[in-house]
Amino acid sequence: MKLQTNKLQTNKLQTNKLQTNKRQTNKLQTNKRQTNRMIGRIISKKSQKNVAAFLLLCFFLQTFAGVGSTSAFAATDTVLEKIIGGTVAKVSYVPGINNQANVFITAKNAEVVNQELWSPDATHTYFRLIVDLKNAKVSEMGTVPVNQKTVLQIRYAQSDPSKVRFVIDCSIKPDYKVVAKGESVQILLNGAQELSKLPASGTTQTAVPTAAATPKPAAAATSTPKPAATTIAPPATTATKPATPVSGSNSNTSDTNLSSRGSSAGTSLAQALAALTAKGPVSAAMQGDACILRIANTNLSDLVARGAAAVENRSREKLLQITINGIDTRFITGSVAGNAVIFGVLISNNSTLGTTTLRISGRTPLVYSLAQSGTDTVLTLRTDGSTP
Repeated sequence: MKLQTNKLQTNKLQTNKLQTNKRQTNKLQTNKRQTNRMIGRIISKKSQKNVAAFLLLCFFLQTFAGVGSTSAFAATDTVLEKIIGGTVAKVSYVPGINNQANVFITAKNAEVVNQELWSPDATHTYFRLIVDLKNAKVSEMGTVPVNQKTVLQIRYAQSDPSKVRFVIDCSIKPDYKVVAKGESVQILLNGAQELSKLPASGTTQTAVPTAAATPKPAAAATSTPKPAATTIAPPATTATKPATPVSGSNSNTSDTNLSSRGSSAGTSLAQALAALTAKGPVSAAMQGDACILRIANTNLSDLVARGAAAVENRSREKLLQITINGIDTRFITGSVAGNAVIFGVLISNNSTLGTTTLRISGRTPLVYSLAQSGTDTVLTLRTDGSTP
């Protein structure tokens, strides 16, 4: 009996001991969970602080250091320069950040007398910014192929004896400002900053934090040229004379840089054609009071009838434009010198638009007739008011 009592007491002690151990284990697990929760809260708060600090750092960097895509230059953003000759020494293109750019015209005593922005139309899919400079001369019309950012090309020509027209072809509507200062005219595009010094030609621009200025709206500045545009011309075959389309302005006097070649009124058409000077298949010469323009081995009437070419007589611009679909490698990018009727002919193969273009710039609005002579197209051009 005594043994059984001792055994029961022993079992009771063991049970109590097990229960005590269980309570201690539960207490340890509870403490562990509480500790883990506390550690989690500490880590979470620390992470939040780190994230907040990181975001704040990014904000300051973007605001004050100009980091990010907003101040990046493309690898092809290069300063371009073309020596022109005449009182207009040269024209330069200087890229900025994003869509900003500066067209820098070096010209002595030039005065900005007109600036216009022409919207796309049925013929032109791009904007044309036109700037006319008075008391200016260029040796001949030309083009600066740009194809950077939103600028396609810069074109220029003598629109009358004392005025030069610049045309900037843009892929989007530009905000612009024209600034004339000293011997330069600057055309600031899409918020570009005025330059105190012209960068060297061929240099690649690097991002400058302060350059990321908010684009400025178009302003009618007191003096600064901006180009009138037609189609985009690739670089000319000669380094300094790329082909260039030109929008004309009021003029019926001669261009000092384009020679006038006349022939007697009795000269036959065959003799006149034989005396032509040419650029590839295109040539021009005077016959009496008419300019005879020949396009060799081309049936322009047939191309127009098939919808493969178009002829536009744009009286406002004093420009006759022939556009042929596709790139015709027989046509050499460049120009044919003018005469008493025309300033000249600009020829360009435009890889962007996939066209070959001839722009005939008249000294006055032109009238013309079109005929076929064997395998050649012959255009007879006269000043408006006479009958071809």
